Amino acid sequence: MLRALKETRSILKQAKGVFLVESHVRHRAGIQTTYTVTAYWTTTRFYNGDDFNAAEKAFEQAVTRAPMRVR
Repeated sequence: MLRALKETRSILKQAKGVFLVESHVRHRAGIQTTYTVTAYWTTTRFYNGDDFNAAEKAFEQAVTRAPMRVR
């Protein structure tokens, strides 16, 4: 495993306490992009991988399953 030289993150989407975050990690071998879907009400990640379409689908499912009342 190579040591990461630099990591950047940006929030692509946010709704009802659900976040779709894009991370870029630069290694000596190149750049790796990872998408993560998380929500404030759970510690479980809905998605963590490199497929943007799957991340968007997980984001939409998480938004529909969000609690009715978001603080």
